[in-house]
Amino acid sequence: MEEMTTREISRLIDWLKEHGHTYEEIEDCIDTISKEKQEG
Repeated sequence: MEEMTTREISRLIDWLKEHGHTYEEIEDCIDTISKEKQEG
């Protein structure tokens, strides 16, 4: 499985902010991704 780099994560956060997502939603998104990688 491919790992996301710090730069890619930063770009994802920027994209989510630009599309109107709140910091709470962004945190939930990152948590969900992290949990899926741990379970996988």
